[in-house]
Amino acid sequence: QKRTARAYALIIKGFLCRGNLDAGLKHTQAMRKQGFYVPPFAVGLLFRIGSESERLKDVFEVCLESGISLPHETVCFAFEDCLKRSDCALAATIEAAVRAGGDLPHGAFDPLLKVNVVAGHSHALELWEEMQALGVKVTEGLCVGVLARSAESKHLRFAEEVTKYCR
Repeated sequence: QKRTARAYALIIKGFLCRGNLDAGLKHTQAMRKQGFYVPPFAVGLLFRIGSESERLKDVFEVCLESGISLPHETVCFAFEDCLKRSDCALAATIEAAVRAGGDLPHGAFDPLLKVNVVAGHSHALELWEEMQALGVKVTEGLCVGVLARSAESKHLRFAEEVTKYCR
């Protein structure tokens, strides 16, 4: 039977509010297959439940395969989750997908930078330079946080660049 976009949205919300991620993903895919736009609240809820279930990668892959666009808040949430779990590989995958579809939201730079600093990746330096070029707000708290993380990961070149910026 054919469902309306509203019916799908309510079904997805019902499954996800009860923590049934698999059913939520299944109906989200069905909604996209029928050509409906998946509302941002549903995408955000999918990612939140995916994070709680430690299945964020599964949720991201389904969204990517189904052509579901990720709201900026969801992208930021995904990077925060990657930071919390020290999952630089997933962060890099998400970053590549988001950049393929457009620009990285300004709010995503903070957690993405931190996850790369923790991992000691040179990409942190590239992100730092891009943030400055784009005029992304760099707070004192961010500088202190990334300096501490770069000391832990022994990412000295990055620490030097942040120190130069702070002077």
